[in-house]
Amino acid sequence: MFGRVSLRVYFLAAIFGGLYYQSVVRDNELEKFQKEIDSYLVFTDSTEANVSLGTKILPVDLKTRTVDEMFFSLKEEFKPSSETDVTTIVGFNCEDNSIGSYTDGALAYQKTCQIYLIDTLTQTFSSVGTFVGTEPHSSKKGSGSRTGSHPAKDYLKNNGIM
Repeated sequence: MFGRVSLRVYFLAAIFGGLYYQSVVRDNELEKFQKEIDSYLVFTDSTEANVSLGTKILPVDLKTRTVDEMFFSLKEEFKPSSETDVTTIVGFNCEDNSIGSYTDGALAYQKTCQIYLIDTLTQTFSSVGTFVGTEPHSSKKGSGSRTGSHPAKDYLKNNGIM
């Protein structure tokens, strides 16, 4: 009996240890870009330019000035491997708008984002526009609020980047 219990403990420790290791690796990968965030978000001209999606994309939450986790969902050909590879920032400012509530009182949110493209080589930017994510499901399992899709993620998917 003791052997089965200890085997289960080792098995669970291996799973959680692997998940922790994966989390650390992901954090380290984002951190190398995060260290350069100030240089990525510099504009030489205050007027908007016509910027298009480049070859190496970095999604950035402009409100918090952080590289977004959606980086890991980018197709490999668009994912920069080093800080100097980044050609375009897909920057976004988002708000969660309450659009209702569930039977348990938890709120349902729909995300609205202003999306910008920032050319890191010419230090110019372009406003792509305001996008609204999908509404969350009308019913849910479990507790807590729900939010529909993320407009920046939808934008990247629609442009073949994810």
